[in-house]
Amino acid sequence: MWTHIYDGILKLVGLILSILIIEPIFPLLGYPVFVCIAVLTIYGLLYYYLLSYLSSYLYCRITLKIPIQLSQLKLIRKAISPLVAIKWPTLKEVQEAQVENRYALALEKCESWLKNNPNRLFKKKQ
Repeated sequence: MWTHIYDGILKLVGLILSILIIEPIFPLLGYPVFVCIAVLTIYGLLYYYLLSYLSSYLYCRITLKIPIQLSQLKLIRKAISPLVAIKWPTLKEVQEAQVENRYALALEKCESWLKNNPNRLFKKKQ
């Protein structure tokens, strides 16, 4: 499952990278089950700590054309990341807004979506 094309592409890249990282130690792991577990572990860590941020950043910069810094990405990422939500907000209106207003509009839409969406996987504790 992916939220946008960048997320899908980077998931594939992450899987290939995790195989390439594990490949030199295939003989040490021995059984194919251990190789699969190692590949999936490295893939999960790689995606969670790096690739999910990068895919959200690319989506904001390229598709939505938001001049966003990585430090600003955290709040928007909560709404557009498959790690956090099952459904995602539509941000097409953001593309039509003026460039200087896009981040504020996207942030507002994401915050209201996070507050009102009952399908979120992880809800804030009240």
